[in-house]
Amino acid sequence: MTQQEIIELATKVYGECDWHESALHHLEAFAKLVAEKVADGVSKHAETHRLDDIEIAVAAEREACAKVAEDWSKRDDDVGAFVAKAIRARGEA
Repeated sequence: MTQQEIIELATKVYGECDWHESALHHLEAFAKLVAEKVADGVSKHAETHRLDDIEIAVAAEREACAKVAEDWSKRDDDVGAFVAKAIRARGEA
């Protein structure tokens, strides 16, 4: 954020002021802290969604494997059904 943008925002809060150098320094430091906090929140939000996406992908892959095992059991015996059940159970652990 530029110094001019910081002054514009501060003016909205405090009204028109003659911003002295030390006040501007404090406003810039505050703006930097706010920006870091926002960036941290965005980062944590994105990380949470990435983990959610990974969990969804793992569950979909697990279900696909279980369906292959079930299809196999139609041609053979109950081994495929047992394997499918075991695969799905991993998702519940």
